Amino acid sequence: MKKIFYSTGIFFLFLLLTSVASAASVAITYGTVYDVDYSDMESTRNAWLSELGIAEPDTTIDFESGFKELDMILRKSLSGGLTISSPSSYANAQVTSNCNNIGGSNPLGRYASLLYEDYDYIFSFDSGINYFAFYLMDTFATDITVSYADGTSETIEITSAGSSGYEGRFVAFIFDKKVSSLTLQDLNGGDGLAGIDNIEFGSVASSPVPVPSTFILLGLGLLGTSLAARKSHELG
Repeated sequence: MKKIFYSTGIFFLFLLLTSVASAASVAITYGTVYDVDYSDMESTRNAWLSELGIAEPDTTIDFESGFKELDMILRKSLSGGLTISSPSSYANAQVTSNCNNIGGSNPLGRYASLLYEDYDYIFSFDSGINYFAFYLMDTFATDITVSYADGTSETIEITSAGSSGYEGRFVAFIFDKKVSSLTLQDLNGGDGLAGIDNIEFGSVASSPVPVPSTFILLGLGLLGTSLAARKSHELG
């Protein structure tokens, strides 16, 4: 019986330490990429927000407020400390209400922003973010390179976003560490122009997974009992 108590105590101690170690390294799960047709956007967006544990993003740029037709947004400071730029001096981005400019794809509301195809667009943030979403219109598959605040980076593929010309795609990410910039690489929709709308982003505190207090107390109690039993056996 004493051996059972001792073994059980050690087992729970192992589980406890494993849980604490896991908790220390677990933040927001990276790898969640919401990428759906427009018709599914609202429910998927709600699931994305639910996973983030927030009601609404810190910042939403929907081009419906504070913008007008043909406003240039490239290399300008936008809400939330966002700047959209490009390595190419030929690239541009401007607000439009003309859906024909983006292959007939529909903005979310009246306005969206045009992006010129075949160029890279960099979304840079004044302070690190760990979630990001936008509505991408009229492009074939492209890549987005994520540059983290710690100097590392990785590239994620985005599938076709309304290349038929009549719809877009809601694309959203959750990251497990701070992001300093994201780069849309070499947009290609076949007609020279693509579009973005409803850019949403922000930061949430990444807290460790809590270890239930009852589990801790049970583990410590059993360990104490097993150690006491072992000491009694040795004295006897």
